[in-house]
Amino acid sequence: MSNPIAANTLVREDSATKFKALTQTGQGDPAKAMEAVVDIVRGEGIAKGRPWPNLLILGEDAGRDVRNKCNKVLKALDEWKDVTCGVNLD
Repeated sequence: MSNPIAANTLVREDSATKFKALTQTGQGDPAKAMEAVVDIVRGEGIAKGRPWPNLLILGEDAGRDVRNKCNKVLKALDEWKDVTCGVNLD
């Protein structure tokens, strides 16, 4: 950064440290991810014969996180079903 605001130095350094730690712990292989994206765009390789995905989740950690989020949403939907369905016109 050519002209950083001095008052933000601690926040900027902390953010940079956290970002660096995050990017070093990933299990994903960027080359494999890009191969998958290219196959999907071209409809070849791993994507051959499959319909275009509305969502593309890449990586075991991403798959786990999305599955957990979906389960939380389904649980909330079940717990609040009476409210969710109780607002229709009579």
